[in-house]
Amino acid sequence: MPIYTCRWCGQDYNYYPSYDNRRNNRGYCGRGCIRKRREAMQYVRKAKKIKRILSAFWSRKKITDVGCWEWQGSIHPNGYGMSITDGHRWKDIENEMGIKKSRWAHRLAYLIYYGKIHEEMQVLHKCDNPKCINPDHLFLGTAADNCRDRHEKGRDAKGEKNGSARLTERKVLSAREEYKLGGLTITELSVKYNVSFTTISAAVRGITWKHLGRLHG
Repeated sequence: MPIYTCRWCGQDYNYYPSYDNRRNNRGYCGRGCIRKRREAMQYVRKAKKIKRILSAFWSRKKITDVGCWEWQGSIHPNGYGMSITDGHRWKDIENEMGIKKSRWAHRLAYLIYYGKIHEEMQVLHKCDNPKCINPDHLFLGTAADNCRDRHEKGRDAKGEKNGSARLTERKVLSAREEYKLGGLTITELSVKYNVSFTTISAAVRGITWKHLGRLHG
């Protein structure tokens, strides 16, 4: 009876032609070694796939003079880079790293480089460049930290950029001029511009819309 050496475990085993052909275990001593080899090959293929996808992700950047890695893919209207990860190509990476359909490129970059992020945490920029995906320019913070950082850097949504704004800059300036000249009262202005007394009063007196300056005279 011929004796062969298993390609996986290195042990010698007897070769039975009928069993070998039926189980497709040529070169291996048994089902256990066949299963281990199959699992190892799947891991290698998965690793190569992950490496290829991540390489494609990092290639979509442009390095600036100040060291920012600006995302060259899709850009959201708010200025942040977008990278959809819910496709089948990212399935293995999602399983390995816990990534769940993150559409923000900078958040995905942090996940890839540093690991998982707690759900309540946000990824902030040291460089104040929303398109930047350089891991060295990213850090974690809460929603409160994000608001504080935005305020300190002067990036708060002002005027018409604020989604809750009921007036426009043109209307505010016009209302201030009308009130300054004594043509209309605050109550009459609130009716004219179809907003509440409090809203038009704060806008006219400069409590809100501060970037337009305060009412003088």
